[in-house]
Amino acid sequence: MSLRAKRIPLSGKRTLFAWFFAGFLALYCWAGSAQAHLMNMSEMHAVVSPAGNLTLKMRMDLQRQLNGGEAYYALSQLGPAAASDSVYQSHWQSLLNAIEIEQAGALIAPQLLQVEPPQGYTREQFTSGFTWPMTEVTVSASVDPSLPLRIRFRSSFAFEEPIALTLEAEQQRRTRLLVPNQRSASFVAYPSGVSTANIEQGIAWKSLWSFTLQGALHVVPLGLDHLLFLLCMYLGAKNWRQLVWLVSLFTVAHSITLGIAAYRLVPVPTQWVEVLIVVSILWLAIGNLRNANRVSIKAPVILVFGLLHGLGFASALQALDIEPTGFLWTLLAFNVGVEIGQLGFIAALALVLGWALQQAWARQRVH
Repeated sequence: MSLRAKRIPLSGKRTLFAWFFAGFLALYCWAGSAQAHLMNMSEMHAVVSPAGNLTLKMRMDLQRQLNGGEAYYALSQLGPAAASDSVYQSHWQSLLNAIEIEQAGALIAPQLLQVEPPQGYTREQFTSGFTWPMTEVTVSASVDPSLPLRIRFRSSFAFEEPIALTLEAEQQRRTRLLVPNQRSASFVAYPSGVSTANIEQGIAWKSLWSFTLQGALHVVPLGLDHLLFLLCMYLGAKNWRQLVWLVSLFTVAHSITLGIAAYRLVPVPTQWVEVLIVVSILWLAIGNLRNANRVSIKAPVILVFGLLHGLGFASALQALDIEPTGFLWTLLAFNVGVEIGQLGFIAALALVLGWALQQAWARQRVH
């Protein structure tokens, strides 16, 4: 079955594609999707001492929380004094309220220790959408080092996703990717006859669904660049079989670069990743406009572009100190979610486009 309405001429196909592409491109620019590949993911590092002192150091992009780059730039000019400045007290309190440290069914309130805003950035860099100044915030709490603890970051604060949480003690280290409102795995810093490996293994299996959901959200609605690329593939494929094959190939290629990041096999030039992703979208778009009467998308092209798109997420992971143990299952779960999100979007696009082509107002404009 063809993906295109046979009675729509070349000029109409170009008009139809231009409408869809222009709409998605406008949404892509409006949402600042240069950050869609998680270059500005939140990084959390919690260390528990034998005495029960938990220190949580966070690296976060506060642009969304502060409602724009200008306000973020103003914060950066204060330096460490931003922690006590009255203008930002509500934000720090919101952050503290959003951090849930749970032990034995009780919540432990953290205390703000220090704030180190980003330094060395110009005003233009805070508003460009192609740099990601990170603020370092440190909080502390008193915990029982022999009891399991969990940490959750609530969505009441604008944490950039995913949240990379590392829990560490003298001889233990656990790193997991979370989404807001998702509890971390149980972590016992200094166990007394408790097998933390068993606890962690059980929680890891239970959390696979969360990573699948995160993969789907990475496409819909967060990955507008993915949606633009899928739109190009949809309008350039010959039939459904070829389309599903191309989308699946794109997912496999995306997975390869995520795996490379997990094992740090190849350094990723992050400064060029986002620019090349935009180029890949424009490449397919121009090919569709110039070759609307024949198939213009080849599998090798999709494979290369899939590797490229995967580098966006990979570059963020590569900057973290994430142990590869157990990462394979997380990677598989995440990419199952990516595939679900991509195929779901394609199905929705087919329904919307099929409905639109039955309407007189649409057919008049594409003929």
